[in-house]
Amino acid sequence: MVEFRSEDQFQEIRDTLYGDILLYSDEIELLNAWEMQRLRNIRQLGFAHLVYPGANHTRFEHCIGARYMLQQVIERSQLEKYFEHEGDIRILYKAALIHDIGHSTFGHITERLGVQTHEEITISMINGKMNDVLVSVIDDENIKPFISDLIGGEKSITNFLDEKERRMICDILSKKSKPIFYSQLISGLIDADILDYLRRDSYYCGLHYGFYDDRILSAFDVDEDKLDLVLKYKPDSISSALSVLESRLKMMKAVYRHHTVLAADSMLLKALEMAFGEIIHEEDIYLLDDEEVLDILTKSESETVKNLAYRLKRRDLYKRAYVVQNKTRELETEIEKMKNNAVYMREMMKKIAKRSSDLGLIKLGERKISVEDIIVNMPIPRSYREMHDTVLLKRGDGDEKERIQLGWESPSVNALTEEYNRLWTFFVYVSDPNFADYVKDACKEIFGIESAYDRSKGRITSPPALIEETNTEIIKKVFERIEEMPRASLEPIKVLLKSDNELTRDEISKELGIESTTVSSYLNKILSIEKEFGVGILKYRTDRNKIKFWKVRPEMRDIIGDALMLLE
Repeated sequence: MVEFRSEDQFQEIRDTLYGDILLYSDEIELLNAWEMQRLRNIRQLGFAHLVYPGANHTRFEHCIGARYMLQQVIERSQLEKYFEHEGDIRILYKAALIHDIGHSTFGHITERLGVQTHEEITISMINGKMNDVLVSVIDDENIKPFISDLIGGEKSITNFLDEKERRMICDILSKKSKPIFYSQLISGLIDADILDYLRRDSYYCGLHYGFYDDRILSAFDVDEDKLDLVLKYKPDSISSALSVLESRLKMMKAVYRHHTVLAADSMLLKALEMAFGEIIHEEDIYLLDDEEVLDILTKSESETVKNLAYRLKRRDLYKRAYVVQNKTRELETEIEKMKNNAVYMREMMKKIAKRSSDLGLIKLGERKISVEDIIVNMPIPRSYREMHDTVLLKRGDGDEKERIQLGWESPSVNALTEEYNRLWTFFVYVSDPNFADYVKDACKEIFGIESAYDRSKGRITSPPALIEETNTEIIKKVFERIEEMPRASLEPIKVLLKSDNELTRDEISKELGIESTTVSSYLNKILSIEKEFGVGILKYRTDRNKIKFWKVRPEMRDIIGDALMLLE
């Protein structure tokens, strides 16, 4: 356990969730840096307060909470012995404390403008390069000296870190630390970050979804060979890990993917896209806070931008007109085109607007539905294979140990993955509820899918169909991708499909008459493409001799066979 020694200077900070938190004096100095103080005015949950009025907590509070949870994990899981140097834990604490300093106003919404990610900005801030990064994009010569002094002054975070600390923290936050478990404690599937924000977000929203099993804090371990973070192979670890993943799922349903929050997000994104380069510039989203950005948008010369900003301030939000939860290949193709081609997106919006106006011609009269009246919120594709791949470490006598995948050990992971995939939703929002029915009918014609949203009842009437990751058509596409790629092959899959038993790479090699190293390359390529498509085909376990035993996922055998037949 890392103890506060008598010669250490520390200070207590009272936290809403955890009570008194002890921070070292040099950590308190970090809190006083301008980069950290700015986080006091950046809401952790963006527009969630428009649904849950209590959700006004900030990234500043979360950073302190993540630092606290990191210490809890290290101490309760007894990980101190794996740190190379005594001072590394102190540096890791600092990394947790400042891990969010690069977050732009309104977080991940503004990153969709194509600007630098918050991880990139965080690294620039720590290295003292933020001055060059931001000042270089400022056009107004009159404010350059002011910004330069603010960023590079004595309150800059880089001045509170020595060279070793800056180097190590940058490696930790960019997931390049050696050993890698340093990074994974802050940025992994289950880490100090998520352990705090689930509880904090849940508490301030007035929900109980974030109160997972506390035993997760003592469930971590480090594999001495790979020096990566794993979970202990025992029932408590597995059940508590699942409780965290279930909590995240519930929060995604109730908060992070709430339709009202997504409407506000989409309105802001539309306003920023229109105002970017006119009244809002890249440096603004890293220097200003949430309310300052909205205030600037209200001063835009564009009536549409001003209207969107004022409506956000008044909570006068766009309403759902069209909702799809049962995705099809055709709709996915359209969504990808809209995401990747701004011109195509604009033309699609015009098409929806025109057809909506035509359908409402009699009742709307001269009032036309325009592109500005319509906002599309497109789902962000995500693979949840990481839940399957989370490693459990089974320790035996002496140095004996075995690495086992969580998805292999717990069937509940498959059910959770399916539930996460059900979150996929495509929304079309409209500025005026009177337009909603016309927009819904227009979208039905254009996309060929009935809306799942019944406006008269104010709810989704048709339950989301399971988005099958095991669909034959998708697996066929995976196989086609494998065949297209160099140094890739379907042959190991065919061999495993014929066997009812687990096979090692040497056994597969013997069956195919090729080198074992070639088989390893093929198998790793297959796993990589699986993740790309968000599906699961193969699974493996590692024994205490580090030998991997491979097999086809049992639930996939028939589908894989059908997909292979389609290729012939």
